[in-house]
Amino acid sequence: MGLAGLAVMVGVFPIARRLTQRLESLQRGVQRWGEGHLDERVPVAGSDEVADLSRHFNAAAARIEELMQGQAALLQSQKSLLANASHELRSPLARIRMALELMPPRSAAAPAALPPRGRRRLGAARRRRVPRFARAGGCGDPAQHRRAGPAGR
Repeated sequence: MGLAGLAVMVGVFPIARRLTQRLESLQRGVQRWGEGHLDERVPVAGSDEVADLSRHFNAAAARIEELMQGQAALLQSQKSLLANASHELRSPLARIRMALELMPPRSAAAPAALPPRGRRRLGAARRRRVPRFARAGGCGDPAQHRRAGPAGR
């Protein structure tokens, strides 16, 4: 009986070892993929359950890799859109900020060349519109710009 058991073990060992090697290979591949190597695939050999599991793992890994690449492309396009929108918003605000810095102090705000009605309209427009733009652009207190003038900086 002992000799028959030994013969069976010697005959079954190569088959069992080949199966465990394939399972170990699958385990290593799944472990590497879990560590972040999304391009990792496992070898598919045979037509049994282990081969089927390997095929399904490879298909799932490929799909997740595609989704991650699509996500990265979407993130890049969002960053580009944000940068472009930020530039488009900053450009007009920079012009407004420069106009505020170049505005003369309040005492010289109404040029003598304008008729009295024009001076009143210019002063009213500055009081109404410039502070709103200055606050939106983060220029600080617009009254400070009018008081200090370009030389006071």
